[in-house]
Formats: sequence, C-alpha cells, structure tokens
Amino acid sequence: MTREEFERRKRKLEEQLQEGIELLKAGFRQQLRALEMVWMATTEDEIPARSATEARQEEPAAPLRSPAAPPSRRPRQKSGQLWADIDAALDQVPEVFDRNDLIQALGYEPDRSALHRVMRGLLRSGAIVLKAGNVGKIPARYEVVHAEEDEEEAGEPASEGPGEDEIPAS
Repeated sequence: MTREEFERRKRKLEEQLQEGIELLKAGFRQQLRALEMVWMATTEDEIPARSATEARQEEPAAPLRSPAAPPSRRPRQKSGQLWADIDAALDQVPEVFDRNDLIQALGYEPDRSALHRVMRGLLRSGAIVLKAGNVGKIPARYEVVHAEEDEEEAGEPASEGPGEDEIPAS
C-alpha cells in the first residue's frame, strides 16, 4: 500500500465517521424536539416546572410512548373473576366481535394467557363460536351464541305458547 492510498483511505474513513456522527446528532435533535413537545403538552400540575435545559441534564432520553395508551392492566384477580367479567362483557360486544372489542367492553386488558384460556373455555361450552381464525395481526373473530338459538338447534322449539300437538286448556 502506498502512502497516497493510505491517506485516501484514512480520509474516507474520517468522512464516514463524520457522516455517522451527523446522522446520530440529527436523530438526537429529532428526539429532543419530540420530548420538548411532550413536555409542553403536559400540565404544570403534573410535573414541576423546569427549563428544557435542566430536563436534558437530569433525565436520560427515553423512548416515547404513543399518545393513545392501551387500556390499563388490572392487578391479579381472584379465581373466576375474569370469567365473570367476560361473561358480563359478552352482553356489550357486537354479535360478531374480536379480542379488541372484548377488551374495550371489559375496560381493562387481562393477561393474554388468561384471556386465551377463558376464550377456549367459552368455545368448548358453546357460548361463542369461532367465525374466523387469526391471521397475522388480524385477530380471530367470534360470534356470541344466544340461549334461544341453542334450543332451536337442539330440535326443541322455543315455547312461546301451545304447540300444534297441545290442546289449549279451556
């Protein structure tokens, strides 16, 4: 390698270093602007007033959360409480619903595995029917089965009055 080739490669590495540093600085400035916007959007009651410079010196940069936070998680529940909550929420969801509809009706997001266990149990008991399985990020769709539908499907007509075989009492 000649001296000239060495100097050329060294300059190229230094240029790449400077480009990387500038990209990193640009990303930092963008995150800082976003943080300052969040800072300005918060009320003074929530956070004691400080200048943006003081905030930068005291707190490390943290990843920002989306403004629409998901429903809060509930602490560990008593045995069977999730079953009762979901049973009550099934009256509030549309006829055909998915996990998101159910969570909205519950008002909180239960543990994934607990929710899955309850949904499997409801499927086995026939309280709900799977309409479409999940595909990628698209959640599974379920349909609520009503008690009247169960009786009709079992071959027992719903008793709304005397049947054809019955003679009304006079």
